[in-house]
Amino acid sequence: MPMSANSMTFAEQLKAEVARCGLTQPAAADLLGIKPRTLWNWLHAMTVPHRYMQEGSLAQLAGATNVEAQ
Repeated sequence: MPMSANSMTFAEQLKAEVARCGLTQPAAADLLGIKPRTLWNWLHAMTVPHRYMQEGSLAQLAGATNVEAQ
């Protein structure tokens, strides 16, 4: 049974959105306006941003398409 977004950690949600968008980690970091290392830390749950940053980042990715293919 698939996990709902509410039961997924931020890292799991972020990984899913980056994959859905078809972005590389550097491209996703650029889209979010963060350093690639920061994105890596978030994806591996090494650090967790403030809730508002989490929501904003996921919303930005949710509105994105595969920008690398353009």
